Amino acid sequence: MAWRSLDRTPSGREAPSLSTVLRVSRSSALLRTALCTALLVVLAAPVAGADTKVTSLRPWAVDNTYLVRVDLDGRTAPRLEPRAIVDYLKAGQWVRISCQTTGEEAYGSTIWDKVGSYYVPDYYIKTYTDGFLERVPRCDDDSPPPPERKRYVAMGDSYSSGEGAGGYMSATPHARYQCHRSASAYSQWLAIDNQARIAHSVRRDFVACSGAEAPDVTQHQLPVLDRKVGVVTIGIGGNDANFGEILTRCIVNVRAPCQDFLDARFDLRTVRGRVDALYSQIRRRAPNATVIVVGYPRLFTDVPRCGIGVFRAERVALNRAADQLNATIASVARKHRFRFVDPRAAFADRGLCSDPARRWMKPYVPGEPVESFHPNANGQRALADLIAAANRDIFG
Repeated sequence: MAWRSLDRTPSGREAPSLSTVLRVSRSSALLRTALCTALLVVLAAPVAGADTKVTSLRPWAVDNTYLVRVDLDGRTAPRLEPRAIVDYLKAGQWVRISCQTTGEEAYGSTIWDKVGSYYVPDYYIKTYTDGFLERVPRCDDDSPPPPERKRYVAMGDSYSSGEGAGGYMSATPHARYQCHRSASAYSQWLAIDNQARIAHSVRRDFVACSGAEAPDVTQHQLPVLDRKVGVVTIGIGGNDANFGEILTRCIVNVRAPCQDFLDARFDLRTVRGRVDALYSQIRRRAPNATVIVVGYPRLFTDVPRCGIGVFRAERVALNRAADQLNATIASVARKHRFRFVDPRAAFADRGLCSDPARRWMKPYVPGEPVESFHPNANGQRALADLIAAANRDIFG
């Protein structure tokens, strides 16, 4: 811009005229207004963390974020004109879709997405489908908005971590033992099947660990709980009762009756005290959560013959011990007004000694004692279905 005034500044330069100064001031004000508007637009289209990014076709959830392919203008209605805000969204941005609707055809599609306060053509949002997203609310639907998803935390020992189901995730650094958290654990099926109702981050919320006793849960798993947690599943008590140790001795040591090991090591008093204290701490840390306690299945299907190396009388004694353990845990759960899911009936004809093709329990494998006597992948899937069926108000 050239200044036209004949006035000079003390340095000898031409001084701007008053009209020029006013024009410059107005330009600066307009520039500031534009920058503020751009900032508000960015804030209006929220971006979520990396763990919410959708990278394949899956049902809509309130926290899902989708990739914007090109710069998009925002419209107040699902039609091309008028444009309310130019470049409302930017290419490469991740945005939440609150609802979808049909409108004017735009670039070969009649589906529009509502992002923040404005509509944008769905064609340029990467949703991995040309149609409506599964479970997505319709913008023109008068039904109430979907309920806010409840955060779900999965706690407990090997039966809850998925020991025996394979597909283990990386071990926690510096852990006292490998947790053997499985992608096939019942908690992971529950999280996958109920994405519209519950929020579950594997890294943050899947803390069940193989080998855990109640004190381990207190030290290593409780810290993830807070007032925002809406659902907790926990299975604990078997290791506190020394059940795994007893079972291994009954299988391996054939010189002493199994009942001797049960009499010497099966400790329900310790279980009751530890679980009672743990449940109190869970309620204190997560006062708003629905807590679902998951019991233990009987290990053995009641058949005359079994090639697992345990006499029928010993199998009956071990099943009876599982009943006593479940009764103890269930009574403490009722005391704290927690829900209890009992898997014994569902596993009755699918335990050890049943037809291998139907079996939901992993038998004793020499050299792999840790994985032995745990639900396999099918058993974990069955536990997920059982928990969901008993808690339809949470898992649908």
